[in-house]
Amino acid sequence: GKKIEIPFDMLIIFSTNLDPKDLVDEAFLRRIRYKIAIDSPTLPQFEEIFRRMCARKQIEFTAEGLGGFLAYYTANGLEYRACHPRDLLEQLTDAARFFGRPAALQPDLIRMACESYFVKL
Repeated sequence: GKKIEIPFDMLIIFSTNLDPKDLVDEAFLRRIRYKIAIDSPTLPQFEEIFRRMCARKQIEFTAEGLGGFLAYYTANGLEYRACHPRDLLEQLTDAARFFGRPAALQPDLIRMACESYFVKL
């Protein structure tokens, strides 16, 4: 075998939902030059992400369907996260496929997606 060198730039990214001070000491944090907080989306931002994910996953968006998800959030005191629309629609799609149905924002599929995705502690 031969060795070849391929030049590239490396960027290491740490991601956590925990307080960094609980994970590492101050000296380690000083060595991480850029720290970026990503806040939870607002309701309008969440709705836009949800619409876009419906389009990407070829699921017809309906206000009633989004309302079904939002009702689950309200009833369970959940915060919006930018990854939730993608993850929940994938759960919904998997449940629909299991039952031999097309993926659609139907109440029973919404309930199954939410109950499967969110863990009640």
